[in-house]
Amino acid sequence: MTKQSYLTSSIKKLIGQTGPLVWFSDIITTTEIRRFIQATMDPNPIFRSDKYASSTKFQGLVAPPLFPLTYFRSSVENHDVLSQNFSENIAFDGFTPELLGLFALPDIQIPLERTLNGGSEIEFFQLAKPGESIGAQSRIIDISEKIGRSGHLIFIIVETTFWNDQPSKLLTARLTTIKR
Repeated sequence: MTKQSYLTSSIKKLIGQTGPLVWFSDIITTTEIRRFIQATMDPNPIFRSDKYASSTKFQGLVAPPLFPLTYFRSSVENHDVLSQNFSENIAFDGFTPELLGLFALPDIQIPLERTLNGGSEIEFFQLAKPGESIGAQSRIIDISEKIGRSGHLIFIIVETTFWNDQPSKLLTARLTTIKR
């Protein structure tokens, strides 16, 4: 097991870097909300029944709190990132910079093969609604390294704030990714 650090000066310079606000290509639709609640099996009528939701403080359907985290996708005109990565590398683990919370931030080039989810902390401010657009802005909070029995562990903490087009803050997610 090597004691050499993967945290080079160029990697350390990424700490504190903030990307631009990136707007997702599609507006939120009731169909997208329905697909999300079917996948998560959420029975709450605030997400399902326009009649019920209209009688609440939201005055209409809203998206579940975690909806913005899953809504990012490339526009139809752009290439399919997942298909491209799988065609180039059969062992591709499915993680793209967007899935790591790196919206418009540089990919952190650390030559370790495994990527693990180290957890999430999420602070909610308001729920997204049909007809709104969602944007996200990410910042690299920290990159640290530990050496354990199995070798190097790199911890990358990225904070992403999601906005609607009002613009009002929807949520802030602090995601920890572990490279080993």
